[in-house]
Amino acid sequence: MDISSTIIDASNNTHVMKDTENEIYEQKKQELLEKRKQMMEIKKQEIIKLVCRQTNYTEEEAENLLETNSFNYLKVINDYLGVKPVISNDSSKTTNQMVYGEMRKFLDHGARKFLHQQEQTKKYNEFLERKKQQEENNTKKED
Repeated sequence: MDISSTIIDASNNTHVMKDTENEIYEQKKQELLEKRKQMMEIKKQEIIKLVCRQTNYTEEEAENLLETNSFNYLKVINDYLGVKPVISNDSSKTTNQMVYGEMRKFLDHGARKFLHQQEQTKKYNEFLERKKQQEENNTKKED
């Protein structure tokens, strides 16, 4: 950079560009924007070709479908093939939460089974006691 083409503002030490430097900067900025647009167009055409290879769509149909789906080529191809997205209800849980949830279910099932078994044993014992009392009452009546 030529010293004569720059001006230093001493009040806050900022570099002030002259008109020629500013023009060069703007020119390079425009060139970069053009290159970026070209690359985006190339990528767009490649995606359209990809969809056409994977489906029976024409380029116009593929382009229209891609535009309606925000150029999500996977969604376009899956729609063509009839693939429905899998929606998981447990996706909000971490692996640790799922492990502890399964352990909790297992323990709850065991506790319910134990309580049920206790109730059945109690009913069986009551039945045996009533049967014993009936037998005693029958033997007393016979005597």
